[in-house]
Amino acid sequence: DMSLAMKKVIEFNYAPTLPDGKVAGNMAHCFNNGIIVSRSGRYPGELSTEDFVFVESFDSKQWSATYQANQSSHLPTSDTPLYWLSLMEAGKKFNWLEKPNFAIHGHSLADEEAAEFLKVPISKKKTRFSSFEDHQALENLLANNAYPENKVFIRKGHGFFILANDCN
Repeated sequence: DMSLAMKKVIEFNYAPTLPDGKVAGNMAHCFNNGIIVSRSGRYPGELSTEDFVFVESFDSKQWSATYQANQSSHLPTSDTPLYWLSLMEAGKKFNWLEKPNFAIHGHSLADEEAAEFLKVPISKKKTRFSSFEDHQALENLLANNAYPENKVFIRKGHGFFILANDCN
């Protein structure tokens, strides 16, 4: 269950609480022809259906998402472009043997030392979070490190990114 997976990530401080009290981490799961993502600006605690947004599409040229939320004030995570790329596009684009259905991301484990310790691929340069450059860096990382052979990735200066078939 997505709530339990995120609870564990927060519990182990892999998605730390920021100075504004919000969680520095999020998750996504494939659903129908889109993805369910955790909403932007979420505080720690139990997750409910209110904490998720359904993203129907993402346009990387316009840098915009079409989505549905239970409340108009709830926006999809700013990492939606990274989730859309990894869950909806990368499998086809890079001819992966399997397509991941779940991804989780936290703003920790973001440097070469962590990548070396975990023996996982890391992007080459730091980029501003949730930017076109950040998207491009993840795309390069995924293009050169196929799933499911690789399931854990580190975005230099941004944090870890885990892909899986499910959230268990």
